[in-house]
Amino acid sequence: MLDAHVHVKVDLAAVLLERYGAGVLPASAFGEDPAALRVRVATGLLYGDTDEQREETLAAADPVALPWVAAALDRIDYRGPLAIEREAGNQRMADVKTAVESLREAAAS
Repeated sequence: MLDAHVHVKVDLAAVLLERYGAGVLPASAFGEDPAALRVRVATGLLYGDTDEQREETLAAADPVALPWVAAALDRIDYRGPLAIEREAGNQRMADVKTAVESLREAAAS
């Protein structure tokens, strides 16, 4: 768990990046209350270490099956439902519909 010295969102952002490789910004960077201990997570660091891995992740029908994505999720101990937003390709709407269906199924179970 996080150490007791994490008192402000900037500390939390630094700890999450250092320990888990999760790029985060304090939520105050998006207009939220500066006193809140919240962050927004940049998931791009979970997609791989190289351009080739990131491109393959974005194109994959099941990105969690890729070893580097599975390893990144294990590193942050994430076990919940997952959908990766696609910003490329010619079937983005179909991919979004599939992701929504998958998340709905996960929420129902």
